[in-house]
Amino acid sequence: MHKLTMLDAPNKIRNIATLLAASLLMRDNIEEEQQTAIVLIDIALVRSRELAQDLKSGEARHA
Repeated sequence: MHKLTMLDAPNKIRNIATLLAASLLMRDNIEEEQQTAIVLIDIALVRSRELAQDLKSGEARHA
């Protein structure tokens, strides 16, 4: 992953929030939409872990 700047963090958080919001729009009574929601949540979790790791490791720098 590229070096994270502090200006990137809000965009990454908005991206994660968008994925989670989209997963909430899926209907739970339709199997295909359930699977799509699970994939969206999985992507959001991976991205949030990457962001947390970057922030924790000190790779985040001011632009």
